[in-house]
Amino acid sequence: MKKVTITTQIILLIAMSLIGLCITNIIGLSAAKNAEKQIVEIKTNILESIDVLNNANNAFHQLQVLVYQHGLSINDTDKVKIETEMTSVTQILQKQLNDYKNLVVTKKDGDLLDAENTSTTNYLQAFHNQLKTVSHTHDTEHLLALLTNEMNTLANKANADIKAHIEYNEELVANYTEASIKNVAERIQLALGIVVATFIGLIGLGVWILSNIRGSLSLIKNKVSHIESNLDFTQRIEVLREDEIGTTTQALNRLLEVVLK
Repeated sequence: MKKVTITTQIILLIAMSLIGLCITNIIGLSAAKNAEKQIVEIKTNILESIDVLNNANNAFHQLQVLVYQHGLSINDTDKVKIETEMTSVTQILQKQLNDYKNLVVTKKDGDLLDAENTSTTNYLQAFHNQLKTVSHTHDTEHLLALLTNEMNTLANKANADIKAHIEYNEELVANYTEASIKNVAERIQLALGIVVATFIGLIGLGVWILSNIRGSLSLIKNKVSHIESNLDFTQRIEVLREDEIGTTTQALNRLLEVVLK
């Protein structure tokens, strides 16, 4: 690089610093944007999904309570009121499960939703097709058998399906969070690696430039000292560079020629 001027070398040094800084900032910004995107994804999709499922779970628990109240009530008027309340709670449950269709993110997610719809529907059909009629006839023995056997089995199945779906969404949150943290960590490591590489490169380039300049200046100094000590103005300094130092060397040689005249 003896043909490259010192100014150009210094500019190159500064350029390397700026490029390293820009790349580091770009990677850092990319990591922040990616983390923000995943946080938004967790907040708008998965957490909302869990909220919808929790609402559906609460609605189904209300239905279970109402079913038992219906069976235990001895007044037909109260039973009708309970049936009206059950209709309202059923609509809430169905709305939550229908709303969830827009939040499905994976095939498994959709399969779990289908299982919930099936198990809750089976529970409600069992109530309307069997238990409701038996409840109105006040057949206590048959009613208790339905409540403790078939209805209890269907309720446990629906509760298990809803619980499994909620746990799956919680698992998705954990996975998204872990992936986000890992991604940010990798980008930070990459940025640090670039910073270290740039720092080492700048040190190496700086040392090379300094050594190169110092060597050339040392040669000029020794030659000038020799001329000064021996008053030998016939000596000439060899021009080894085509930069500012080379220009200075040529100027000194011209000065020595003028002295000899």
